[in-house]
Amino acid sequence: MQLMLDLEKKIEDLPLLPTIIVRLLALDTNDDNYFEHVLELSQQDPTFALRILRLSNSAINTPISPITTLRHAVTRLGVKCVAGLVTSLSVVRVFVPTKQGEKNLWVHSIQVAVCARVIARMATKLNVDPEHAYICGLLHDIGRFVMFDKASDDLTLLDETNWDSPKQLITREYESFGFNHSEVGLLVCKKWGLPESVITVVANHHTYTLPSSLSSNVKLASLIRIIQIADFFSVFMMVNPDALSWEPKVLEKMINEKCIAASTSTPSISAKQLLAQAGNIIEESNELISALGMGT
Repeated sequence: MQLMLDLEKKIEDLPLLPTIIVRLLALDTNDDNYFEHVLELSQQDPTFALRILRLSNSAINTPISPITTLRHAVTRLGVKCVAGLVTSLSVVRVFVPTKQGEKNLWVHSIQVAVCARVIARMATKLNVDPEHAYICGLLHDIGRFVMFDKASDDLTLLDETNWDSPKQLITREYESFGFNHSEVGLLVCKKWGLPESVITVVANHHTYTLPSSLSSNVKLASLIRIIQIADFFSVFMMVNPDALSWEPKVLEKMINEKCIAASTSTPSISAKQLLAQAGNIIEESNELISALGMGT
């Protein structure tokens, strides 16, 4: 009970959501001037510009000649990728990782964000905006960042216990604290005045049987399911760092059991589809983690 009161106080003391994220979230990705708007926001902070230039010249992007201007970097990476990177950098400034557990949590958050974007791009029939899926994936565990600040020792012990799936984690949190990070995340999102869809995803990304009030909203329910699959995928890959070297049929079977079937009864993609993108998801995530200055 005291821990929850401490967390609520921590949330009250959080700095306001960086203005740049508020402006990015307000942009219309279909606007003809979206590129120029994102470029303008990227130019406002030298740190953002430097990281964007670094990522545009990284191995994953392999430019023919060095990219030296921000406009060319944004063109090379893609404006929506840059918007996601700027958002990530802004959140990192609020929750600066200092311990290995916090760095691991950031790795997980980036992986979930990238994976969610990939799934949304593949599952076009769901009509879920891939960049919105990225934002929701990035912020889905925001409650854990706050918990690390007030319960870091307990969370370190929790991370060392025998859990290897998001469902097991939520059970362990209830056993250890009497509440879970989704509940804390809900408070953070409300404090920051995030869009209702983001709040709903953060609050319900561990709700595996959605109530009718949510399941009836097909687009929102699909977004939650995408985040859940991405969440399970990231945990699976972090628990099994050598998984990409496994025999493909074995890995496909495990992805189906540990990521698809375990997270949802209404999957948006197949294990085969996710397997085909697994290497790209990890590679892109690692590049972003490096660009954020959090190489582990």
